[in-house]
Amino acid sequence: MRNKPALTLIELVLVVTIVSILATAGVLGMFTIRSKQALELSAENLAGAFKQAHLFAREGRDQSDWGVRSDGGKKFSLIKRDRPENVNEVTKFQLEPPAVFDISAAEVWFNRENGGTTANVSWRVKSARAGTAMVEVTTTGVVTVTKE
Repeated sequence: MRNKPALTLIELVLVVTIVSILATAGVLGMFTIRSKQALELSAENLAGAFKQAHLFAREGRDQSDWGVRSDGGKKFSLIKRDRPENVNEVTKFQLEPPAVFDISAAEVWFNRENGGTTANVSWRVKSARAGTAMVEVTTTGVVTVTKE
């Protein structure tokens, strides 16, 4: 009677080790992909808020200047003002975790005459695993997103 071949303890440990290494690499890869997607989505959402503020200001919606405000952390808002002392938060947004702003608290205003800003503006969004993205607004209201 022949003995059937079986795995030795060393072979079994070797197989488990290889599977563990491959599984760890796969899980880490998933986290990196998720971070990249969160960074891209966050930058695009921020750019969308800038575009919306520019459009509303250019149209003269509610006879107001429109803008975007950042808290310097993870949140930003679409804001409007009909007078300098009367600023209203219209819509709140939040960056997708783990993305955060790489700026301190800031505001960008688009005037109601032509939808322009007073200066070119750059806001950076960063993620530890995915790098950074730059959202830039020109004085004419053109918004661009670039990955760094």
